Formats: sequence, C-alpha cells, structure tokens
Amino acid sequence: MKLLYKLLFISMFSLVYSDCLDIDNQVDCEASVECEWHADDMACEDAGHDDHAHCEDFTTEAECGEHTECEWHADDMACEDAGHDD
Repeated sequence: MKLLYKLLFISMFSLVYSDCLDIDNQVDCEASVECEWHADDMACEDAGHDDHAHCEDFTTEAECGEHTECEWHADDMACEDAGHDD
C-alpha cells in the first residue's frame, strides 16, 4: 500500500512541476501558470524566461540589420519582424 501512495505522490508531483518545453501546443501552455506561449517560435517556455532577443528589442538600425528575421522601419524608427507591416 505504501508503494501505491509513493507512486501516486510522484506522479502528481511530476504534473505540478511539468517542464514547459514538453508542452507542444498553445492551449495547454497558456493553461499552465508557470509557462507562456511564444508565437514567434511556436514554443512553450517558462514564464519570465526569455533566452532570445525579439526584433522590438533592437533599438538601432545597425542592430536590427544584423538579424535576418528583422527589418528596420524608418518611418517609426523601430525594428520589427520581417514581413510584419502595421
């Protein structure tokens, strides 16, 4: 009986502390308070953890131009995702 309780406890504990990287869809990712969905990467990551830069993080034309996924918009002096036009 103790073994059953241990297994039950371990399985519940693993669900509570699931790894966000193991989640592969937006709905499940957003349902977890520890995780956040990154649409640009189509990936689930730990909330508050941002290990990559986004185009809007680049403040100069030179920085923006170093990244093929970004393009500089001179009209509003901002770096945006390539192909994204507001």
